[in-house]
Amino acid sequence: FFDAVMGWADRELIKLTCESYDPSTVLGKPLALISLVPILTFVALVALVISTRSVRCCFVTGSLCACEVVNQIIKHLLQHHRPATAHPFYTGYGMPSNHSQFTAFLAVSIIWVLQRHVAFASAPGKIVKAILFAGGLAMVVLVPVSRVYLTAHSVEQVAVGTGIGVVLAILAGLCYDWCEKWGVFAHVQDFVDRLEAGVKHELGLRYHYQIVLKAD
Repeated sequence: FFDAVMGWADRELIKLTCESYDPSTVLGKPLALISLVPILTFVALVALVISTRSVRCCFVTGSLCACEVVNQIIKHLLQHHRPATAHPFYTGYGMPSNHSQFTAFLAVSIIWVLQRHVAFASAPGKIVKAILFAGGLAMVVLVPVSRVYLTAHSVEQVAVGTGIGVVLAILAGLCYDWCEKWGVFAHVQDFVDRLEAGVKHELGLRYHYQIVLKAD
């Protein structure tokens, strides 16, 4: 009634971070917050790419975007609906779960890179590595569990999503290895660094000329 009076009945809801949970349960809110991990992680990765201009970070972020595209393609090919008990907020097809696929892809990618391309010689470094490993594995379990608990997906949908995420992450990891082996990352990073230095130099010259003109 209130929506009809205010003229909101025909409006659409942006469901990017909208999660529905039962407030009477102990696990409802924590699991709803865990479901936001993929979104928060992607935002953090984009911020990392912007701040560092790292080609490797850009590769991982781009791979995650490709993983999401694959998820949407499979969803529209299978057209498998969400559980009948799903909240109306959860629209669209449910197979495979994009949260589960995204999380599995990200966790396996992080573990792959840390295990094969990052050396942790010191004791604190090894502790950090162990924490990242444990955190990644925990999210692979907790995010799918949260999606089933919140009735957003069925067990089959999160299982398929997790499996696809793992397979895609392995393929991306092999591509990452190839780029490292043949120096693709090093060459592209060198080009990006030189381009950035040139842009900064040009902007610095323009700023200097503006100061000189104002002084005159």
